[in-house]
Amino acid sequence: KYERKWKEEFGWEFWMSGKLLGLLKFWPGVLDAAAEVIKRKGEEYVSNWARAMMGSKSKGWFMRPDVGGPILVEAALRYYWAGKEDLEEVEEEEEEDQGAE
Repeated sequence: KYERKWKEEFGWEFWMSGKLLGLLKFWPGVLDAAAEVIKRKGEEYVSNWARAMMGSKSKGWFMRPDVGGPILVEAALRYYWAGKEDLEEVEEEEEEDQGAE
């Protein structure tokens, strides 16, 4: 009876926590992006973030477009620019190799 009751009340939270953990394991840059968004959004956002992470606010808060959207956009931009920097480094190395020949 007890197990059924807590699963009904908190099961979604455990499932969502697992999905967030999987996302961070697969794409750790999301955490850096989240830190950047938190820094820009201010104190109330930090408070809501902490409450969601500690369980006093639903993890569904992260699914709101005004919360998850900026984090994913920031993460995608960071991923894109990191890829551009890697590509530029490879091109520079190729140019140096060609110049040495």
